[in-house]
Amino acid sequence: MTSSVRVAAAQMTSINDLAANFSTCSRLVKEAASAGAKMLCFPENFSYVGAASGDSLKIAEPLDGPIMKGYCSLARESNIWLSLGGFQEKGSDDSHLRNTHVLIDNAGNIKSTYSKMHLFDVDVPGGAVYKESSFTEAGKEIVAVDSPFGRLGLTVCYDLRFPEIYQQLRFHHEAQVLLVPSAFTKVTGEAHWEILLRARAIETQCYVIAAAQAGKHSERRESFGETLIIDPWGSVIGRLPDRVSTGLAVADIDFSLLDSVREKMPISKHRKPLDFWKQENLLLYSRSFRIMGSDTKAMNEMTIVMGFSYRLLLKFSTICLLFATCSSKIHIDIINHTPFTYPSIGLHCKSGFHVYDSSSPCIGSYGLSNTCYYEARLDGFYLSTSNQTGSWNKVQEWT
Repeated sequence: MTSSVRVAAAQMTSINDLAANFSTCSRLVKEAASAGAKMLCFPENFSYVGAASGDSLKIAEPLDGPIMKGYCSLARESNIWLSLGGFQEKGSDDSHLRNTHVLIDNAGNIKSTYSKMHLFDVDVPGGAVYKESSFTEAGKEIVAVDSPFGRLGLTVCYDLRFPEIYQQLRFHHEAQVLLVPSAFTKVTGEAHWEILLRARAIETQCYVIAAAQAGKHSERRESFGETLIIDPWGSVIGRLPDRVSTGLAVADIDFSLLDSVREKMPISKHRKPLDFWKQENLLLYSRSFRIMGSDTKAMNEMTIVMGFSYRLLLKFSTICLLFATCSSKIHIDIINHTPFTYPSIGLHCKSGFHVYDSSSPCIGSYGLSNTCYYEARLDGFYLSTSNQTGSWNKVQEWT
């Protein structure tokens, strides 16, 4: 592997015409090869975008079908690697396909494939409702593959919103370049596209190549575009001058830069393994609250619902009786209790769980508003309030 290599990412507007899309791809392959690119990445649905629901199922083929054979020939004839994602691969039955990212080497051989894991079942704000799972089988395997352009991590479009897959590719599969062929909607792209891509590059210290569909495919569908190539520092190094035009973004992958970023900021050494976050006594959250009110006979209930296991430190200030109720089994450990204006304060558990209670002498009349400072550690909870009687239940963060 050389210290740097030129790559390209294609932007196009695929339609419901296989031949027309192939012609566009063929032209872009030749342009990329002429620009010195050794790999060209195409967007999701490069070969076909249906005009109506169910169209993609009708043209779905196995990987050894004529559609993919045509693209293998393009790679071989131009001596260039192709990233093709996602291809409408025939599924396990006639009512489903796989959204498959296909990597072809410069000899025209299929080097690796990845089936999209996260399916786009979304009600887009102000837009259409998508239900990709109604006709697509979700993939189950993370895929990274060696190439002359570094170790490539294969993903598709909506995967971008789930950082876990990119963390796995970087830290468990040693990816150096992340491929994200996509067809973001105009609405979601305007809001999130570049932000998400740069975040994935920064948090993994990988190059990100994101080929995008752009413009109107039909009356029903429009894609955002903005094909990007991003370096491991999060800088955009490849972008088309027009967000929705057909063309190429070209950039050089510099492995010395990648190594430098990772060496100077060694997050792979600093990150905590998954088991670290499962420790039962890990203090992840610390916050103080005070209960305020004017009705000295009122009772306020604070409900603690069992959640993930971790520890929390609470501090309460009160001028009234305070009850904390556990609706799930939970360990409560009193840390400190100081005198206050009322004779007792307790933590109570439903369903017979252990109750911690302590009392202290009244040091003032009910009309006084002296405060009690009360701290407790709790292994997993969610805190909410509900007014039982009286006119108040305000909870403020302690400052």
